Amino acid sequence: MTKEELSREKQKLCKECLLCCKLLVVYIQNPERLTEERAFWKARGWVLQDTSDNGFRIVTDQFPCPQLTPFGCKIYAARPIICQRYSGLADPIIRGKCKWNKLVLNILKSEQGETNDVSS
Repeated sequence: MTKEELSREKQKLCKECLLCCKLLVVYIQNPERLTEERAFWKARGWVLQDTSDNGFRIVTDQFPCPQLTPFGCKIYAARPIICQRYSGLADPIIRGKCKWNKLVLNILKSEQGETNDVSS
C-alpha cells in the first residue's frame, strides 16, 4: 500500500469510527488532587479507572465532542492541533477498538508473512 493509499484509507476508517471524538478521556497527572478530582468527575457521570502506570484516567461517553455531527467533524479542516496529532494507536482505551489500529496491525502482520485481513 502506498503512502497516499494508506492516508486515504486512514481518513476513511477514522470517519467511519469516530470513537476518539465520541469517547473523551482525561488523564489525571496530579495524584495529590485525586480525591477532589474523583468527586468532580464522578458528579458529572464520568468513570475513574486505574492505569498501569499508577496514574488514573477519567472516561466518559456521555459528552461527545461538540463539533461532531452525524456526518463527521464540522471543523475538520481547522480542527485543534490536539485532534490533528491524536492517535488511537497510542491511547490504551481506544487502541483495541480503533479501526485504524486494526488496519495497521494487519499490515504489519502481512509484512511478516501472515494473513492480511483488514475486514475485521
